[in-house]
Amino acid sequence: SECLWRLAQPGMNVLDIGANVGYFSSLLSKKVGPQGKVFSFEPHPEIFKKLKHNISESKNCTPYNLALSNKSGESLLFIPTDFEKN
Repeated sequence: SECLWRLAQPGMNVLDIGANVGYFSSLLSKKVGPQGKVFSFEPHPEIFKKLKHNISESKNCTPYNLALSNKSGESLLFIPTDFEKN
């Protein structure tokens, strides 16, 4: 948290890749302020719902329900049977 807080600056555009429930997106939203933007990417559909809810008050955050890669295409999201323990 401290490292991201120090690296981000007001007005920056930042990416939160694998945003999970939005902890870092929320933190970064505060730091970059109204002139900056946070783009939050989370591929898991259930976690994405929580992400959207958690950043809904942050006007400078935009959530995306997708994964990012260095290649174009589609893939399957593997969810392990013990995922609930995560």
